[in-house]
Amino acid sequence: RERRAVVSRDVVSDPRIVFPPEARARVERGGVRSALAVPLLVKGQVVGALIVGEGAGRTFSDREVILAEAFASQAAFALT
Repeated sequence: RERRAVVSRDVVSDPRIVFPPEARARVERGGVRSALAVPLLVKGQVVGALIVGEGAGRTFSDREVILAEAFASQAAFALT
């Protein structure tokens, strides 16, 4: 929906992130809570996302966001 990088320190409590009930249960059981998600854009359309997860409370730096965006751009290019 955002069409840009999204960073969350806790995906379970973040109102921007909606999980189906079964996925929410898996996330709550797992150790990954923080996330950086970058869309894969092909011809202006979102075709997927590159997601990096970490333990609760992790903050991703601007440099890490830029690096993830570069990886996502290359991955999307490979899909064309």
